Amino acid sequence: MLRFVHPVILVIFILTLAACSNHSESTTTQNTDSISVKDSIVFTKLFSETIDMENLLDGRISSEQFSSGKLSNKLSKDVEFGVSFTKILSEIPSFSGIQKITVDVKSFSIQKIKDAVLVVSIDNGKEQKNIFWDGKPFQSDTLNKWNNNAYSYEIKPEYLKPEYTLSVYAWNKTKEEFYIDDIVVNIFGTTKIIGKTSISNSNFFYDFESSEGIIGAENIKITTAHSGKKAIDLTGGNEYGPSIVKTIKEIATVPFKKVSASVWVYPTSEKPNLVITASSVNEKNNETIFWEGKSTENSEFPINTWTKLNASFNIPSEKLSVDNKIQINIWNKGKTNVIVDDLEIVYGFPNERKGIPSLVDLNAISNKTFVPVKNTPPFPIQYLNKQKVNLSVLNNFTSNDLFMAGDFINDKNNVDELLCVNATTAKIVAYNTSNNAFEIIWEASVSATPVFGTKNKLLAGDFDANGSDELLVIDTQNGMWQMFRFSNKQWEPFIAGKKSISKKWFDKGSASSITSVFTNNKAALTIVSQKSITTLTMNNGEFIEKELPITANNKLVVNPNDLFFEGSFENGIELIKLNTEWRFDLKLVSAAQTDFTIKSMLDFKGYENDFNPKYYEFTKLIAGNFLTNKKTNLLTISCNCADTNFNGIECNTIENIKTLPNTISIYSIENK
Repeated sequence: MLRFVHPVILVIFILTLAACSNHSESTTTQNTDSISVKDSIVFTKLFSETIDMENLLDGRISSEQFSSGKLSNKLSKDVEFGVSFTKILSEIPSFSGIQKITVDVKSFSIQKIKDAVLVVSIDNGKEQKNIFWDGKPFQSDTLNKWNNNAYSYEIKPEYLKPEYTLSVYAWNKTKEEFYIDDIVVNIFGTTKIIGKTSISNSNFFYDFESSEGIIGAENIKITTAHSGKKAIDLTGGNEYGPSIVKTIKEIATVPFKKVSASVWVYPTSEKPNLVITASSVNEKNNETIFWEGKSTENSEFPINTWTKLNASFNIPSEKLSVDNKIQINIWNKGKTNVIVDDLEIVYGFPNERKGIPSLVDLNAISNKTFVPVKNTPPFPIQYLNKQKVNLSVLNNFTSNDLFMAGDFINDKNNVDELLCVNATTAKIVAYNTSNNAFEIIWEASVSATPVFGTKNKLLAGDFDANGSDELLVIDTQNGMWQMFRFSNKQWEPFIAGKKSISKKWFDKGSASSITSVFTNNKAALTIVSQKSITTLTMNNGEFIEKELPITANNKLVVNPNDLFFEGSFENGIELIKLNTEWRFDLKLVSAAQTDFTIKSMLDFKGYENDFNPKYYEFTKLIAGNFLTNKKTNLLTISCNCADTNFNGIECNTIENIKTLPNTISIYSIENK
């Protein structure tokens, strides 16, 4: 499972990812042509991944420039590392046979890129040790245009252990400004095809560094190459390149229905007419059974630029036997000056990647209009922008501490205060517009304030719908509860519960979300299960349970492991929902009673260096109208935990790491 993370965090925590998210992947959707094959060892593409930046929830993604789609990865003085491809080797099919990794990436810059490199590294996560590292410079031959960067990395057998982690990323070591897009990682090596298997394993890759398996290799020379040092040089009027000839029975036990091929083309003169052909000849009477070709003639193949030519040929399998040969040729029909490299051939229909249906082909050109489907990705991305506010009064608090937002104090500002409690101290702090800082309004020791006892669960909200927020204190041993109001500089009890709250609602932390969208502006404990949303609403000294069924539409949105934060974040009352099951997944949701609609993915921007809240091990979010009563902000308390068994909720030892220091910030959704 793939995730896109910051390489700094990979180095610090040696984490491996679970992927695109949201990342976005592009392959070609076709049916599988499954046929029997003979046992053999083949050199083939073992794994391929495309990162087109379109659906990544990442603050490094920019819409300022793009090679495809509408987004790219921006590197700058604030962004040292680019979006990463990261995978544990054991997750790659036939990983022990890996011999080569190629990476294609587009780059765009206004000034020449001097020091940035594209890195492939292999790390031993357990020992925090780097096993292999190679960085190759980015090309910026043409300024203000997208450049094609093609890299090849040879991988030795000693680098290949199942627990090792492979990473590919851009390192902007001197903090230059440029953009990258459309990263394609291909992993090549040997694999054994045994018995009956899918023809999708019959992939063959020729980088022309050797002439093995190639007929007519006289034009393979050391020249400008897409990868390695050698390529097919068809300059000076050379018409015919090499051929790849295979008998069907070398690959399969019955004739297949399709052959696909691709090759990288580098014209050094205008208007190239290069053709990939597939054919078969009846050798008994020398009759052509079929012949088909795909040309560069009607497409854009700019001079002195590597551009990929893709071809797909339907094979008349009913006319063939296993003794027939399939021949793939490179034909320089126009006799122009052109260099060709990195030929890939797939015999049969390629498999769809299991579990991830392909929706986009980067090579396809279509006039079809994308029609969004409610609560189905891709979602637009919105940003929470960091507010420049002095929060030094909270320096002694961490993600491990208790934070609650509410309008506890009746004043003319009508904004929310922040109640924060650690092991020794309880404080109420509020924003002061005159000095743009949070200041202490009230402070007391925890030992002198019984309401903050360790056996109690504390939740804040307007449970009686009187316009100000109360503190709900639940005794976790027996479920009895009491309401407190802040008055006369102390917390005073004003309602005692007549009936206890069932322990099932707070034993597992389920009742930590407080919302009013289901209860007509009256705060309620909200619990989400697989089948329903349950609200606990206070009425005459009791909490009344009400179950709302989760509709088919809502099942696409809500999850029992979600946390909900309510507020006027953008327009009206909305919810921000956080899910951290496999990554930091933050979404803005509109809610009309039980009808949810995902409005957008959320990410952070404006933070210093690379201190994005989602990069931390332990980020706590608190929603409140801290700066104005018209718009809800999101307070983020971000820390790292030194516990080896950290569960994401409770941490014994908070760790402050120099390269990712603990931080507290306030964010607001940017206006569109």
